[in-house]
Amino acid sequence: MKEDTPIILHAEPEHDGIRITVLLALIVGLVLGFLLISQIIRLLNGGTMPDYILIVSCIGAIPIAFAIVWLIEQTLKRTWHSGITVALSQPGSVTLHIAQGEEKAVAVGNGFHQTNWFFSMKGYPRGGRERRVEKSWFCLACELQQDEEQLIFYTYAPAKAASRWTDDGATTPPFQQIYPPELYDTSIRGRMGPPTRPNIPPEVVRSANGRYWLAERRRWTEGLELSTEDFSTLLTFISSKQ
Repeated sequence: MKEDTPIILHAEPEHDGIRITVLLALIVGLVLGFLLISQIIRLLNGGTMPDYILIVSCIGAIPIAFAIVWLIEQTLKRTWHSGITVALSQPGSVTLHIAQGEEKAVAVGNGFHQTNWFFSMKGYPRGGRERRVEKSWFCLACELQQDEEQLIFYTYAPAKAASRWTDDGATTPPFQQIYPPELYDTSIRGRMGPPTRPNIPPEVVRSANGRYWLAERRRWTEGLELSTEDFSTLLTFISSKQ
């Protein structure tokens, strides 16, 4: 790759189009799985329909549907992008391209500030995309600020993969851990309703982790998800320019 050729990252790998398609694929997969298992049972029983055909077909359709969904989802993630891209270009620019030509950019250098933080996915009520992430995983986030511009990117990663960034001395600036269970309503009553984002009390804002919690609050509305590989590419690029 030429030195002046931008590296293009694709944000929001699980965009709404893929989510809707996956839901439809699940429904179609269940129907196809049911019909396939039913037909196999009939063939094995000489064309007759035994009493157990309904329950066996229903149970057998589930793994078939999940296999179809997994295959379709993995294929779509590689080929159907959200249209939101991040360009990493020389001498150190990070440019976010959104629909209809809108873009935001920061450049590693004077006035550039980077905030890194992470947290465990367990111990608090999760909603949306977070529900699909394993509880043993971590969310890692990075906020890039320069003058009036700010870009926030994040990814989800298992503990072993996350440790390459979160271990002491692994990155500059280091990733600071925050603890969502300290702010989220984790009571039984709180878990009865749909998950909601917590308010951040003034004492938390004034604490040592206050700026990380403020950045996390901005992530809820402004953050863009990257794949683990692309997140690593972003951090490596920024580190090489500092």
